[in-house]
Amino acid sequence: MRIHILGICGTFMGGLAMLARSLGHEVTGSDANVYPPMSTLLEKQGISLIQGYDASQLDPAPDLVIIGNAMTRGNPCVEAVLERNIPFMSGPQWLHDFVLRDRWVVAVAGTHGKTPPPVWRPGSLKPVVTSLALSLAAFRAISTCLRVWGRARSL
Repeated sequence: MRIHILGICGTFMGGLAMLARSLGHEVTGSDANVYPPMSTLLEKQGISLIQGYDASQLDPAPDLVIIGNAMTRGNPCVEAVLERNIPFMSGPQWLHDFVLRDRWVVAVAGTHGKTPPPVWRPGSLKPVVTSLALSLAAFRAISTCLRVWGRARSL
């Protein structure tokens, strides 16, 4: 699936982009401010970045646009998505629909590396979870952790 992310250089959206890429999706994105360390990290993952929100970046139309929380009506890309009926959703909705749907989840989040490390100490969650499903490691300067623990389940 070709996914374009509006607001890709934010901490959550950047992590989401790398997760989508690791799942085999073709990912591109744009942001008002594209600069290191996030831009470097995304580009190393093969994710193309565009500075700004010119609507032409949606030509040809992607299969899905993930719209970041900072986007509002009046943004040229948001307006193009709505006018052209390009499928879209929020980052949290994509995470639910494409990653977490069939999993039991224990999530711990932090922005600057203070919260996750003590919680993920080996064995601390052993009684609660049965398997590690996937892990997106923290990176230098933006040490956000996104870890999805659990086992598959039937709904």
